[in-house]
Amino acid sequence: MMSWPARRRTRHGCRSVSAVAATLAAVVVAAVLAGCSGGGSGGGPSAPGSNPPATVNTHVIQRSTTPGGTLRVLGQADCPSWDPARAVSGPCRDAQRLISRQLVTYAAAPGPARLVGDLATAVPGSPDGRTWTYHLRPGLFFSDGERLTSADVKYALRRLFLATPAAGAPSLVRDLLTPPRAPASPGSSASPSTPASLPTVSTPDELTVTIHLNRPYYGFNDLMATPVSSPVPPAADGADYGVNPVSSGPYLINFYDPGHVLTLTRNPRWDTRTDPVRPALPDRIQLTFGLGPAAIDSRLLDDAADLEFEAAGVLGDLRSRLAVSLPALTGRTSTDVTFTVHYLAVVTTSAPFGDLRCRQAVAWGVDRSAVLAARGAGGGVAATALLSPVTAGYQPANPFPTSDGGADPARARAALKRCPSGGGIVTKLASPDDPTDLATAQALSAALAGVGITVTVVPFPASGYDTRVLGSPETLRTHSIGLALGAAVPAWDAPDAQLAPLVAAAPAANPAGLDGQPAREALSAAMATGSDTGRAAKLTAVAASLLTSAAYVPLAYDQPLNLYSTRLSNVYYATAFAAPDLVALGVVP
Repeated sequence: MMSWPARRRTRHGCRSVSAVAATLAAVVVAAVLAGCSGGGSGGGPSAPGSNPPATVNTHVIQRSTTPGGTLRVLGQADCPSWDPARAVSGPCRDAQRLISRQLVTYAAAPGPARLVGDLATAVPGSPDGRTWTYHLRPGLFFSDGERLTSADVKYALRRLFLATPAAGAPSLVRDLLTPPRAPASPGSSASPSTPASLPTVSTPDELTVTIHLNRPYYGFNDLMATPVSSPVPPAADGADYGVNPVSSGPYLINFYDPGHVLTLTRNPRWDTRTDPVRPALPDRIQLTFGLGPAAIDSRLLDDAADLEFEAAGVLGDLRSRLAVSLPALTGRTSTDVTFTVHYLAVVTTSAPFGDLRCRQAVAWGVDRSAVLAARGAGGGVAATALLSPVTAGYQPANPFPTSDGGADPARARAALKRCPSGGGIVTKLASPDDPTDLATAQALSAALAGVGITVTVVPFPASGYDTRVLGSPETLRTHSIGLALGAAVPAWDAPDAQLAPLVAAAPAANPAGLDGQPAREALSAAMATGSDTGRAAKLTAVAASLLTSAAYVPLAYDQPLNLYSTRLSNVYYATAFAAPDLVALGVVP
């Protein structure tokens, strides 16, 4: 997954060892068994957890149905590819819906994310969590005039086996669609893991797609709401598909200078009668990339652009200025908690953090108030859970509570005395070298020093930090890293997507170095549960187990302040993308 510039990065850690297997297994199993009961609608179109997000702003800025005009979007970084199978970040997944359609998608409406039919006429259920049948709408066409049929959807899924899939939803979908291993046919060059055809996907007619998973997964509709299910015509596929994809959505790529400019114009073969989701108000959409945060802020303030692609929010100094003049700008700003959870990973393979009591000393010694102060204006809100309040299935949690959000020195020192290291701990903290993260790391170092834990901050380049530091056991070991800053960012809108990277197995494993096998098994059991309430309870139990292991200490939820132009309409927060919903936007004179 790509790393965003300093204002917004997607970070997923990459480690797995067995330092705390017994502790984690005991907590997970006990908690999951306690949460196995509950009724629900087994396998229907609801979200993986039956609990709605706790905090969702439903306000809409400047409602309008006025068509026409040019939507001007500014971004720090272009998407790595405009091939729908490579779109995994929130902004890129959202933007894909302008040029491609999915089997199902999210309703273009404020409030908690709600799945609706897109190419499919409805959101299907599954009696066993394995078999999912989608009925396509008639009268669908690609931008080149070719009819869009079930064969194009199957080919899009088949492509996941032709190259290494992107992390996140594409990788998981390929895993779920992989047929049971069997010897290849005589004379065939296909390996069992790369089938010559895709027997797990059948197309009995041009409007029907039936998908057979190799195990129950009741969150499959959420995966099909990502661009991984966007149809691809086989004849148009090729090495340059990422720069010249064939459109099935309301817009097509008219001009593209990678890393700089992307211009979208209307797709003449798109028919609003077959698309109940996208109003497609602008005639033209201009995306300009490669701009610095200050340049973006300046243009937005001058009303020379409509919104920021990453929705990362204005810089701290402008945020402070806007706080003074907000009454005059209430129609141009929004501030919403996102699904990003910044955390401190306690590396269990680094002595003495294999011992729970040593990790508990760190958890009690963290001062979230100081962290937020260090992060400055726009630094977010204090986090005590590993699921964001806007994530479906969120439950408040805080196994290390304090009265004011600060540290609890007494409990930290008490845990430290029980730690095998004795009277103190000396360790190192890895941090990206951007100013906000470095300030966070220094605040943590100062707070932990107050309870007897000496921390030296070790900065690493922010670019590639996820893979080169969090994802590298060798780097952590070579630099004697015991603590590391990270951020949990779901690759699609589901609680298991937020939790899975924290317990993943090598080579894409968890930065705390947990033996994640028990938690992975618990996540699989949760997603194989047909009852919505039972599934939600099991997911909550996994999140609780990670918190009580003290291997991940939540620090802050992002809460950017976004600024928009005076002419931008239909601006509301879409929880599925942690940003304004691009497909709903319009511009008014």
